[in-house]
Order: sequence, then structure tokens, then C-alpha cells
Amino acid sequence: METIPANSSRITFSGANVNIAMNAALVRNTSYYVLIDPGVLLTSSGEAYEGIVDPTGWNFSTLASVDSTRPTVSSFAPASGGSTTDIAGSLSIQFSEPVVPGSGNVVIRNADTNAVFCSIPVTAPSITGGGTSVIAIKPCASFSPNVSYAVQIGTMAFADLSGNYFAGIGTSDLTTWRFRVASDTTPPELIATDPAPLLNSVRTNAVLRMTFSEPVRLASSTVTASANLANGGTSVKIPLAIAVDGADPRIVTLTPDTPFAVASRYVVNVPANAIADLAGNAYPGILNDYRWTFQTIGTDTTAPGLASATMDGAAVVLLTYGEALDESSIPFASNYYVTVNDVPRQVNSITVKGTQVRLTLQSGVAVGQKVKVSYTLGAITLKDLSGNAAAAFNATNVANTADTTLPRPSSGVVSGSVVTLTFNKSLAPVSASAASQFTVKVNGTAQSISSISSNGANVTIILYSTIASSHSVSVSYSPGSYKLTDLSGNDAAGFTDFYVQNANDTTPPALSGVTVLGTSVVLSYNEGLLSSSVPQKSSFSVLVGGSAAEITGVAVANNTVTLTLSSTVIPNQTVTVTYIPGATPIKDLAGNQAALFTGYSVTAGSTAAATLSSISIDGTKLTLQYSGALNASIIPYVAQYTVKNADGGAVRHQQYYRQRCAGYIDAHGAGNRGQGG
Repeated sequence: METIPANSSRITFSGANVNIAMNAALVRNTSYYVLIDPGVLLTSSGEAYEGIVDPTGWNFSTLASVDSTRPTVSSFAPASGGSTTDIAGSLSIQFSEPVVPGSGNVVIRNADTNAVFCSIPVTAPSITGGGTSVIAIKPCASFSPNVSYAVQIGTMAFADLSGNYFAGIGTSDLTTWRFRVASDTTPPELIATDPAPLLNSVRTNAVLRMTFSEPVRLASSTVTASANLANGGTSVKIPLAIAVDGADPRIVTLTPDTPFAVASRYVVNVPANAIADLAGNAYPGILNDYRWTFQTIGTDTTAPGLASATMDGAAVVLLTYGEALDESSIPFASNYYVTVNDVPRQVNSITVKGTQVRLTLQSGVAVGQKVKVSYTLGAITLKDLSGNAAAAFNATNVANTADTTLPRPSSGVVSGSVVTLTFNKSLAPVSASAASQFTVKVNGTAQSISSISSNGANVTIILYSTIASSHSVSVSYSPGSYKLTDLSGNDAAGFTDFYVQNANDTTPPALSGVTVLGTSVVLSYNEGLLSSSVPQKSSFSVLVGGSAAEITGVAVANNTVTLTLSSTVIPNQTVTVTYIPGATPIKDLAGNQAALFTGYSVTAGSTAAATLSSISIDGTKLTLQYSGALNASIIPYVAQYTVKNADGGAVRHQQYYRQRCAGYIDAHGAGNRGQGG
């Protein structure tokens, strides 16, 4: 940086201390070393100091750049100027960065009268989300319909992790965050039942459950439902005591007065107006013989069939059956035989839960290795809930790819304000704070999320607003502090704009664009498409520079249709695409057919691969800049990157995400001399 003569006035002495004044301030987030020539410093007795001739003798690093930027609000829920019908719902604030509570209160006022409705200390249990970018606020009481409210926040209520405080919302400010509580006139919707309709292996002492789209209450404390025996001409009614689940007010439990009969079919009836939402809108009930029927243990006489065998992480073989299994009937681990590349691999333990059997191996298996599993009947057999024993099998192939091993969404559906994502395997329970990692878009516009929960392979996201049947819905996930993991601890990768089915959708999908790159012609639609409805090649025509191009394949995934051509399209050539529906047309997830189109022209893009052009670091964020646009829907796994500090030590990194031409890695302990590979 600079060389200072030993006789410079910038070198001063004070007893045993030598003070060196720099000519300029040191640069933050930078490593330095100091060299001192031998003999330039003398003791009071004239002895020469040996000096520092090695850069490792005296080196240090300056602190990273100081964050002096206040956190700001990205969005409010309910939105400012908007409305909500959820009189008992929470409020939430999406900040620009993670924040922690400081001191002071969050005050909710009646915006019409300026009266204080609720004042909550920021350290109260009803304010959650500290350490994340989303703060949830549970009001002191239920809102009143047809009233406007304003929220005010103290100037020291929330601070970012560097200590910068959110500017707050002033005590006289009734406009920055103002919303109206509208009258809710929509009845609660039944979105799930347990047992599921038509299930034929219900235990005789089962407690039935109904899950609604919103919190509910009972019309009276004496209301009851019934399970009616439907075995031919026999008619026996079992009363069911109705109660709202104390842990989740969206769930209603139905407890039978007496056990159900073995090997019997039941029809569940729920009286009209017995259940209502908190605004008083009544659920119409179940008064027919078809909506919710089930059969008890003993009805099923069919052995459980093996549906799939996959690797679940590095050392677990996951066997999935077509029905629920008896979790108390667990075979010995030695009843199973596993080979990896034809070499035996010991099975150490076995667990049975739901429809799945998990075999834990002695050691891990690499992705791509050939794995086979066999099962021999023993003294204790694998059984379904009705006692039917599963059959033995020999040398069944175990799927062992990244797609089968790691959790990923396979389908989804939205109904009202409830979005349900189904993954390819069961997940560990999802934290309520994980909502900040998800983005739900309706017709391309992000919506505020009220809550998130999980059950098995399903993740349920509840929005503040109800989604119209004609709207397209997509879900994005960016892993953060509350990652989605499967039961083996494998992290789900991030994903962007995964489209889900709108249950009441009657609007056909619309073509939103066509891109051409290399041998691929990609048709993008405004909503998710049905992957099982793949048009024939003859349904399409592709002209490249006016000449017909041969189509060798058609694939449907998410919201795209990809046509593969026999030869590469040269950049800047004009490509014209025509689609005429045939026997298997393009359909959205609800089955609505896409319209034909003719003569859609685009210009082909470059086929050159994007290359790394620069790397920069800002605090804990390492930015990799590429020469071309990146696909935000394909996110690498964290394990594919290694970040090292100046000493060669590994730096732990948490997540990776893409935006336009850049990739970002969030790391801990990163320095300006870190390098990624």
C-alpha cells in the first residue's frame, strides 16, 4: 500500500510502543500485512530489532463494510388501501431484510375515530418472526366488520441485524398502513377429510376430522353429527360429538360415542348450519350418502401392493405401498436384502409409517449406482391395516437419481384462499416461519400469505385473499432459515413459478410467448399445463427461414411445451410456429384446451453457453456474474459450490438463487478474498 522511511515524522515512539500513522485510511473488508526492515528500530540500549520480513509475521484484515441502511417495508398484509374479511387473522410485514424486535409498541387504531384498538409490545409472544424478513402480528381481539384500521409502529420497534432501525409509522399517521375489514359473506369450504372418502381401512376407534379453509366455530355446544351404517338393509346410527380443534381452529373433530363395527361401510352426515366461520357464515353440511363414506378394517381383503422403490437420501431405501400399513407389524431388517452395483449392502434397521417402509443401510449410496432390493416373508410380516400380508419380491430396482432422491413438488391445487402443494415424498414438519420463503403469484402478481403448514407430502399455504376461478396461480420457493426437508434430512431445492391447478378453472390457457434456442422451440403459456396430455408431432409446424423443420419430439412440463428439432437453428433466423390441436391437445391443469394458433414468428437466440464473467462479494453475499441470462427456474444445489476464505478454509453457505444474469450465494464468514468453485 505504501513504504514509510524509518525517519519519517509519521513514526513516533512512546516507551515500548511504536506508532505508525498511515497516509490514507485503510480499505474496509481487505487483508493487509506489514514488513519492517531489520535494524531500523533500536532499543534504548542500542540493540537492533530483527524486523519482520515474512508477510505472515504481522497481517490483519479490516472489518467488512458497515451496513448503515435502514430496513424498509416491501409489503403489508393486508395491503395498505386494501381490505380483508378475516376478522381474527394476523397482520404481517415483509421487510427488505431480516429484522429483530427492539423496544416500543405496535399500535392498531380505529382509523375512523382514531381510538386505540390494540397496543402490543414488540417483545410480546403475539409478535413473531424475529430474525426473518417477515413479522407476524396477532391482534389483541377480533376486528369488527365494516371498520377501517391503521397500524402505527415505533421508531425503535424493529432493527436489522446491523442495528439499523426501521423508521416506523408515526403516531398521527393513519394512511401508510390502512386497511378495511369487510363483511365476510363466503361460507367456509371443506378442503380435506380424515379418513379420506372411500378409504377401506379405517380403525374402529378412529376420530374423524374435517379441515376447513378458515377458522370455524360451532353453532351450539350440543350439536352432533352421525356416522350411519350402510351395510345393505342394516341401518345403525352412531352419534359423533363435534368439537373445534384447540390447536387449529380450521379443524373440526368428530368423535364416535361407540366404536365402529368391523368390516362395515359408513356414511357421515353433518347437519346444515352446525358449523360456521367466525363471521357467522354457515357451512351447508353433509346430508347426502356420497360426499363422505368410508369402510372399517376387515372390509379390505387385498394384499398391499408395492408402488415404488426409491433412494431417500444417501443411505435409506424407501418402499411405498398403495395403502396404509400396520405400523405395529414390522419385519426384521434381515428379511430385506439390498445390493449396490450387485454387491450386498447390509440393512441395519427398518421403520414403517403410513404407506412407507424405510430401510436404513450400513453405508451410503452414490446417486446413479444400481440398487436392488428383495423381501422375504418371515415370522413377522408387513401388513396393511386390515391384516393382509404384503407379498415377497425379488431384485426390485430402486430408483436412484437426483429427481427421485431429493424432495420436489409434483403437483398442486388452489381452491379459494388455500394453495396445496404435493411433493414427491413425505416432508418433515414445516415451520410456521417458512411462509417468508414462498411467493404465491396470481396472474403474475404476488399475494400475501397468511399461514403455512404441512402434512405428509402436502404443504398447505393459506392466503389472505380468495382466488378467482379464472386466475392462474404459481408458487416459488427460495430456501432460507426454515428449509423444506424430507424425513431423511434432504433439502428441497428452490423453484420458481411452479404452476398449480385452479380447481374451478374454466378458462383456456393462453400462449404468452415462444423462444428458440439451439434445437429447442419452447412455447410458454400463462398457466400450468397437463403433462399427461402431450400433443402429437403432427399437431405442429415449424418453419426456419421459410423452410419446414423436422420435429423429433414434444414434451410438456410446468407451463411450457418444448418442440425438439432435428437440427440446430442458427441465431437470428426467423422461426414460424403453427399449432393445430389433434387427438391429445394442449390442456391446462383443469383440462381446458388451448386454442390453435398459426404463423407465430420469432427470432432465434444465441446457442453460446453463458460463461462466468465476474465475481464480487458484499458482506455475506457472493455474486457470480454470467455473460448471458440464466434460467431462474433451475436452481443448483448448495452442495455444488465451494467457497473458501483467504486461509483456504471452507466458508459455510446457506442458499443459492438466480436473477437475470447473476447467481447469488449467501455465505457465513465470507471475506473479500473468498473464491468459489
